[in-house]
Amino acid sequence: YVAKPFNTGLEIIPLASPNGLLLGGELNFRVLENGKPVPNARIIVVTDNEHFIKHRIEDLYDLDNVRASNIHANEQGEFSFHPQKAGLNFLFVTVHHQLNEQLWESQNASLTLEVNLPPDTQGKP
Repeated sequence: YVAKPFNTGLEIIPLASPNGLLLGGELNFRVLENGKPVPNARIIVVTDNEHFIKHRIEDLYDLDNVRASNIHANEQGEFSFHPQKAGLNFLFVTVHHQLNEQLWESQNASLTLEVNLPPDTQGKP
């Protein structure tokens, strides 16, 4: 696997193949904006149907969105994802730039991953 960022806009780039990601595993990523790392980017992690199951009212895009599952990238824009639930997992990042006193511009990127159960638990209740 070789990561191939477009280096345009905002991107969440897996640093290793995301295929075969298992519950309890780890996968490293880098957040890039126009090919440059985004230091301290906030990554929102949402598991399959979580927003509805937990009756969340906040918007994923909200600056004040605080979840226990949020991840923050380091100074190089890198972070590690340790899935807490098998199934679909959604990683979402927003970068805001203030253009003037009253105008902001936001860039969003998202990535959906399928997290599998480890082989020794598949097919067991």
